[in-house]
Amino acid sequence: MTQRQWRRKRELELEAVYEMDPLSDRLYPDGRDSDHYDAISEWCVMNRCGRRTAYNQFRFRNEDEIAVFLLRWS
Repeated sequence: MTQRQWRRKRELELEAVYEMDPLSDRLYPDGRDSDHYDAISEWCVMNRCGRRTAYNQFRFRNEDEIAVFLLRWS
């Protein structure tokens, strides 16, 4: 079982990080597959709230966008 957390990578950027249970989820080192991040990216486009910049990283225009994103995805 994994526990996702979002951490600041740079100013106005977030990165998904995971605490892994060593006995499970061995196939996905970050805990999720690309379909999961595709769904988050699609939500960002539909809501004009940030954009995906890498596999598990998202960039935002301001702190308000980060707050809305974290309310939805935390």
